Amino acid sequence: VLILVLLGGMACGQFWRYEATLYRVQTTYATGDYGLTKAIRLITEKDEIIVSHSPDWNSSVAYFTERRMLMIPDAQMFFHPGKVRESVALLRDESVPLVLMVREARDQAHWIAERIDQLGLWPQPVFEWENQITAYARADRYAEMRRILEVDPPRGITMDQSTDLLPIESRVPMAGAEWGDRMSAELGFVPEYGILPYGLSISATKFGKAMLVHAISELYFEIPADAERVEIDYSINPTSYLERDFDGMSFHIEVVANDGEILPLKLDWVSPQSEPQVRRQSLVVGSAPEGAKLLFRALPGPRQSNAYDQGWLHRVEFFTED
Repeated sequence: VLILVLLGGMACGQFWRYEATLYRVQTTYATGDYGLTKAIRLITEKDEIIVSHSPDWNSSVAYFTERRMLMIPDAQMFFHPGKVRESVALLRDESVPLVLMVREARDQAHWIAERIDQLGLWPQPVFEWENQITAYARADRYAEMRRILEVDPPRGITMDQSTDLLPIESRVPMAGAEWGDRMSAELGFVPEYGILPYGLSISATKFGKAMLVHAISELYFEIPADAERVEIDYSINPTSYLERDFDGMSFHIEVVANDGEILPLKLDWVSPQSEPQVRRQSLVVGSAPEGAKLLFRALPGPRQSNAYDQGWLHRVEFFTED
């Protein structure tokens, strides 16, 4: 009898715990209203398509955000990458503003680079969620999405800081210093100040003499008062392309006003699938605010690994009006 009483008590206790906890979880209506879904609804429209790389079918996100989604399981990328490229190409007439890289997919450098190339994504993440998902935005929507999310980030959302300027105290004067004399003699250009993570390194490359601009580098140039245009030649160290984990680089050419405002002139994403070559940009600087500086930045690929992100700066030359 005692055993029956004990068993009955245990059964009643388990039923009570189920009723008080698990039953409520099982029967409560799930709105799916959490940080990730809130963020997606804020920055995308209902008629747009999201691409998701994940270990399995990530259908709950599509359901709760009320967005169409091309879901690419990781196994498809390992066994049928060509079929995946074909599927993504079929979206060319659709608006695809966002790509989600879920868990292990976040570390697949070539998957990320391939989607950047195919869908015209900004090469740095727009946000991360709970250290599980990294999101990339289409280049023409990146700034808008950041502005929206920075106002009141949903729970678990963190904004990528990789494109922020490095601290002012890290900048080193170059014009008039020993570095400046060497750059003037060997390269023909001298930044006013800047940041070179591994110091000054000038080498004879297959494209001619150049200065190493390893990510993350920042170089600030004085804009001559009568300058109308600037030409900048740069490239990536060809040996970087041989490294399995190299995931490309970004080069930003910008004007920085005295109040710190950044005026973009050119963002150049160099894919790991591209051919090593010198890239030349000819940009108008005649409308730059008085006292503004020209900023050249070498930034790492999307995974921020930096290890093989070795750029070369060959030439910086200002031109007056023809």
